[in-house]
Amino acid sequence: MSLRLNTKAAAAGEILLIIAITLGHRVLRIIPVDETLPIFLLGWLSLWLRRVGWRGVGLTKPRSWGRAVALGVGTGVFLQVLSEFVTEPAITYLTHQVADMSEFEPLVGNLKLAALYFVLVWTWAAFGEELTYRGYVLNRAADLGGRTRTAWVVGLLLVVGLFGFGHSYQGIAGMLDTGIHGLLFGVLYLAVGRNLWAPIIAHGVCDTVGIVMIYFGAGV
Repeated sequence: MSLRLNTKAAAAGEILLIIAITLGHRVLRIIPVDETLPIFLLGWLSLWLRRVGWRGVGLTKPRSWGRAVALGVGTGVFLQVLSEFVTEPAITYLTHQVADMSEFEPLVGNLKLAALYFVLVWTWAAFGEELTYRGYVLNRAADLGGRTRTAWVVGLLLVVGLFGFGHSYQGIAGMLDTGIHGLLFGVLYLAVGRNLWAPIIAHGVCDTVGIVMIYFGAGV
């Protein structure tokens, strides 16, 4: 079983299924839960059957925790600054739209709800989405292309598209901005030798800063 699942045909089948799951939730509305959950479960099954496990895609102790934390925190803060002063204004100028953040309006001034979001940010968003998109999908896309440099680049772009599209509730402006975040998370993952902890921390810090801003009424 592990040998068969390591073929390029198996990787192609999984990538097509990932795309189908995303379209099934975001476009056809026939999958009632956020696509990240079924893709995460598919990844868990795939990694288990191939005897790779999450450790095999980067959920291992980094070479230096200090470096991982510093890179993660720095990247997370940089992304929020980049969004606020560069990418969001540029996207608004080009598309004549702003990201639809109305879903987060109940957070404004609501400390209990903000605390709940902090938990979700560091579990489902930072940990779950990084394992799913950078850990599983990116690696599986690279498998499809024989793990060449080109395969990693194409896989990174595929994940950027899926990650951005997964935020379609924010409109085209939100998808583009989130896609840029996904691109930098992916670049960070590859730059640190495909270890997941730096992008997990970056994702968590970025979203934490965003929640704090929304709590105080900024960005909604």
